[in-house]
Amino acid sequence: MKTFLIIVLGIGGLYLLAFYVWPWAFSLYLRCLSERNLEAYFIKLYRRYKDRPRDFNDNEVCNIHKIAQTSCEVWNEAKEAAQQELTQEKDVHLLEDIRRDIVYCSQKFEFWCGARDTLQQEIKRREYFNSFRN
Repeated sequence: MKTFLIIVLGIGGLYLLAFYVWPWAFSLYLRCLSERNLEAYFIKLYRRYKDRPRDFNDNEVCNIHKIAQTSCEVWNEAKEAAQQELTQEKDVHLLEDIRRDIVYCSQKFEFWCGARDTLQQEIKRREYFNSFRN
């Protein structure tokens, strides 16, 4: 009886660790990352999705789509702020830095908008094929 109880408690502990402690610790880890590292993580996640889209369920694809949409908005705002700063700046050295920032923000904006559009098409495709199951 003691052995059975130890086995049940061990399985329960593993279940608790795998489905409660690990996701909580991982979400805490993501919250502690800097913005740059967090975006790098999401870029890797999106590229992993592009390599193997069938490994992601519908909910995960929707979550990645929300991230892409938010990132697209953030980089668009950053690009617009840099363009506005470009019109107000007079120093030649700072103008070149601002132009580089605009190019960088434009690249990020295009990447995330492309990701958003790709994910939106995937969501629509999945909804279409899931409609046949009903």
